[in-house]
Amino acid sequence: MSAQGRHADAEPLLRKALALRETALPAGHPDIAASWNNLAANLIEQGRRSEAEPLLRRALAIWRTLRPTHPQRIDGLRAVALTLQHQRRSLAEVRSLYRLAGAGAMERMQSFVGFTPAAEAELRRYRPIFTGQVRAAWGLAARKR
Repeated sequence: MSAQGRHADAEPLLRKALALRETALPAGHPDIAASWNNLAANLIEQGRRSEAEPLLRRALAIWRTLRPTHPQRIDGLRAVALTLQHQRRSLAEVRSLYRLAGAGAMERMQSFVGFTPAAEAELRRYRPIFTGQVRAAWGLAARKR
C-alpha cells in the first residue's frame, strides 16, 4: 500500500508487522530495526517526522552494532540526519551523523578497484550523504551566534 501512496492505509499493517517481529524475535534483532525503520518511513511520508524520529533512533541503536561499512548502519545514520535536517534541528548532530555515514560509505567505496559500473552505482547510492554533509556544514557556518 505504501508503494501505491496509501500511507495511512499501510500504517496499521506496518505496526502489526512490527508487533509480530517484536514478539517473535529477540530484542536487538536487525529485523526489528528494519520494521521500526519501515514504520518511520511511512510516518515521514505522512508528514509526521517528529513521530518518526524516535523510531529511526531505535533502529539506528541496533544498526550501530554492525560494522561501519554495513549498508543498514550507513542508511540508518543518514535517515536520522535527514530527519533532523528537515526539522531544522540539531545541525551539529546532523553534521556528525553525516560524517559517520560518509566515513562508512567511503570505506565501502575503497573496496572497488577502478570506476566500474558497480563502483559508480555505489557512489550514486551514497551521494545524498555527501550533499547532506555539505548542507549541514553550510548551515553551521551561517549560524549567527
